[in-house]
Amino acid sequence: MDLPGFEKALESAWQKRSALRKRTDAYRLLNGAASGTPGLIVDVFAGYLAVYAYDKDTAERYGDFASRLAEVTGAKGISLKDRSAKGEEGREEGRDLYGTVPESADVREGPLKFRIHPRHPRNVGLFLDTRLLRETLTASCPDHDVLNLFSYSCSLGIAAAHGNRASVVNVDVSARYLGWGRENLALNGLPAERMKFVRMDSGKYLDWAAKKSLAYDVIILDPPSFSRSEAGTFSFANDYWRLLEKCARLLRPQGRIYSLTNFGGISPERFRRNLDETFLAAGREGAGIRRLPLPEDFDGAGDPESASGPGRGAGSTVEGTLLAFESVLA
Repeated sequence: MDLPGFEKALESAWQKRSALRKRTDAYRLLNGAASGTPGLIVDVFAGYLAVYAYDKDTAERYGDFASRLAEVTGAKGISLKDRSAKGEEGREEGRDLYGTVPESADVREGPLKFRIHPRHPRNVGLFLDTRLLRETLTASCPDHDVLNLFSYSCSLGIAAAHGNRASVVNVDVSARYLGWGRENLALNGLPAERMKFVRMDSGKYLDWAAKKSLAYDVIILDPPSFSRSEAGTFSFANDYWRLLEKCARLLRPQGRIYSLTNFGGISPERFRRNLDETFLAAGREGAGIRRLPLPEDFDGAGDPESASGPGRGAGSTVEGTLLAFESVLA
């Protein structure tokens, strides 16, 4: 692509997001091929840009794109996440392309605030493709007991806790991530007593909760495609449906399960069929199952040829567009 082609794509994307920029300062600006910039994804976080480069010839293809990004967006700093190599090569390193990027910054998303780490070479701490789910949780959990598994920085739990008079439990094997969640809780001024942070493998927590006869109104299952920790290895293919069945057994009547994955090896149709099969195996029936849309800034998100953004897994499992379903169980 010549530079004028890049500039046209950038200016078009910037204008398309004018309304969105009034609601949040964390959004996707360029979404790879779907935005007219193959191999290049750009996310905005409170005036700082995170650039994900999926091709080795990014500089040759787009020239001095960092300067043009800064000129159009007014960015104070731009960081690069190199995704041009397969597997994990290069994912432990990052560098600044323009200006100075801080270790941390706070972003706003509607009534919510989140602390992110824009220089982190992997993930900054907020997945933009789940913005609409956060909006749904913020609006629909007034007195719900919520279980947020694989909680990461707890952004979905924070959304569920906003205005919620009941409790939210965040579960993750990482003490660092749960500490991040506590920072987000304080940042939003939410009552500490309404939120719990449990350092435990999510599968083991589900077993423990079943023994204690606990039940929830809302359960969120959003694991990485693949992860390895001191608690063991998780992979979508081997573990996802087993955990979902356990979730279904803990859900109260007319409760909701939010099932999410970025695993690229399953189609939306197959995912939907597996939901039905898993709920039936748990002795539950779906009173209503719907696929949740992706946010407006994820251009062409349904196109399998377009990239969907920085991966969530720590391994080499192929990652794809986010699949998210809301299931109400009778």
